[in-house]
Parts: sequence; structure tokens; C-alpha cells
Amino acid sequence: MSRILIYSRVSTNIQKTDRQIADLENLAKSKNWNIVKIISETISGTSEMASRQFNSDVCNFIENKLIDKILITEISRLGRRVSDAINFIEYLSKNRISLFIQTLGMETLLDNGKVNHMFKPILITLASFAEMERELLSERIKGGLNNAKLMEKR
Repeated sequence: MSRILIYSRVSTNIQKTDRQIADLENLAKSKNWNIVKIISETISGTSEMASRQFNSDVCNFIENKLIDKILITEISRLGRRVSDAINFIEYLSKNRISLFIQTLGMETLLDNGKVNHMFKPILITLASFAEMERELLSERIKGGLNNAKLMEKR
């Protein structure tokens, strides 16, 4: 039975992780996986992985060989930086920890413990879209604020 760490992240205090957690708990139960820990964070996806509490918690679980797999709903939950996502997944793979992404129904390691090579190009593409999505959102917010300032002056 796989030992699972569930990870959920939202960016702001007005958002909740309840749906992510419920979806991942249901997935784990359907696969007969043992949930060891649930970690939820409220932190921007643009923050560096190394600065997050999640990173140190996961390292502790890996060093003590307490988990086999990490579940997330989608790649953007790891963050909005391609380099962070790739580095983190490589760290997991080197330590024989698989990352399961619910929206894809895929994981980074195969059942035999080997790297799932089909996953890497998909990961890079999706992580790039997550990063781009964040940049576009930031531009839209700035544009909206500038437009509001112009409207106030009229």
C-alpha cells in the first residue's frame, strides 16, 4: 500500500483548499493508498519553492522514508515557475518518490520505480503554461488598475 502525502495550495486567504483536499482524499481512497499527511498552504505560486514550509516538510518526510508518493490536483499547485517544478520533480525522482497529478491521471514514476519518460515533456509544457498564465493574470490586473485610475480622473 502506497504511503501518500497530499499537497494543496492556494494563493490568497480568500481561497480555500477544501475542494483540492477532498478530491485527492477520494482519489487516494479509490486507489487504496494510505494518506500519511495532508499539507495545505496559502502562498503565491510565484514564491520560490525553497522558501516554502512545504519544501522543508517534504524533505523531512523523504529523508525519514515516510512517503512513497505525493498527490496534487494540477501542476500549478507546485508553483508558477518552470524551474521550480522541474527541480522539485527531479529531487523526488532521485529519492524514488512519485508525484501523481490528478488532472492528468499520470505520475512521474512507473510502477517498477523507473522514471516515466512520457511525463517530462508533458510536465515542461504544463509548467510553462502555468508560468505564462500567472504572467498574463498579472498583466490583466495591472491593466485593470490603470484603467480604473483613468476612469477616476474623468
